Amino acid sequence: MSIIQDLETRVLDRLEDPEEEFWVSDELRTLIVEGMNEATLVTGDPQVRQSQPTPLITNRNLQPLPFGALLLLRVEGTNSLPINKFFARDLDLLYPAWENDTASEIEAWFPVGLTQFGVYPKLDSKSAQSVILTYVAFPVTSPRPYTGNERVPFQEEFADAFVEYAEHVARLKEGGKEFQQSMAAYQRWLEKVQDMTNFGLRRDRLHFVRPGVVSTFTNVRET
Repeated sequence: MSIIQDLETRVLDRLEDPEEEFWVSDELRTLIVEGMNEATLVTGDPQVRQSQPTPLITNRNLQPLPFGALLLLRVEGTNSLPINKFFARDLDLLYPAWENDTASEIEAWFPVGLTQFGVYPKLDSKSAQSVILTYVAFPVTSPRPYTGNERVPFQEEFADAFVEYAEHVARLKEGGKEFQQSMAAYQRWLEKVQDMTNFGLRRDRLHFVRPGVVSTFTNVRET
């Protein structure tokens, strides 16, 4: 599996700046990560299924998402059976006072923004329950400046996509003819993201067409 430094070297070759006279590592690494973030929003990868269960907090409907999670996809019990997904609106219609309900086990979960998820009913103070979460993960969770040792969590055959993206955006800084020429790299980026989507279609429902949308995705990977 590639690391960011591998891709950075290839971007420098594309920009004809192997000695880093014009570009510095932090700039290019940031563009590579930006490309991976774009790919995550488009394709819904990488997906992670927890290897260790998450304990739920008692007496609370709202629960924190784990570090590095962007979008929660599925919640399972420790028996690997899925827990029903609701929306808060559904709970309002079915159980008007649902926020006050307690039980020894939850019956459902519901999405809440990007940092939390909800459970129904909330666990009473004498109960304990853990769940296994499946979510779309941020491709890189470490802060800037990037070391270059961060791994690229996509299929190896798609690594070139992030080289194309970084080259294209970097050319914007150079402007003029250089930037115009970089539109070919941008088109190759779009084609590779489309290929990533086609690969995803073999595993689950999805994802991206030009112009396109993201739909629900269910494929997971242990971590």
